[in-house]
Amino acid sequence: GEKRSAALNDYKYVNFNISQLSGEMKKVTYYVITQYLWERWMLNPSKAMTKKVLDADEILQFIDDPVMFEFFETIVRRDRKRNGSLCWLTQDIERFQGNPRAKALVTNSEFIYILATKPEHRELMKNTVDLTDGALDILTGNPEPGEGILRQEGESIWIRTNPSPEEMKFAESNRAVGQARKQKNLVDMINNSLQ
Repeated sequence: GEKRSAALNDYKYVNFNISQLSGEMKKVTYYVITQYLWERWMLNPSKAMTKKVLDADEILQFIDDPVMFEFFETIVRRDRKRNGSLCWLTQDIERFQGNPRAKALVTNSEFIYILATKPEHRELMKNTVDLTDGALDILTGNPEPGEGILRQEGESIWIRTNPSPEEMKFAESNRAVGQARKQKNLVDMINNSLQ
């Protein structure tokens, strides 16, 4: 934007929204952006002491591409040495079914945060992420928004996130969902003022 720095490293949060792209264009763009962030930000010597988190939304859509998989596996294995982490997100958990590449991402990930899971995916999640029956009861039992299981080094903890409206606005890539949330917040504010 106008009067804003063009240097990536001048910002605490940066969001690349490629939701309007599809097919090969989306794949190439995703790879170029992620490669840029890895080379220019995660590996940047001036940021060696800065904690960094690279969020990679829906990376399992690219898991069957050998180049993309090798790149993400490299990031997952090496990011801790760079004072960083890869936070990968997916709703497409069926890709775990019999997929050693997807399983490799899980195995090499430092922690995993799992939200609501459909009951029909119970066994898949149990086998893929090694969840207990108690954790699966929480995940398949209609948890509250943001409520889930955080898994790290064989341990599980039941937690709930509470993002602010500003954080939701920053992270939401679906304009219709963002608009609906904004309208709901406005209605809630009016109702609260009437009480």
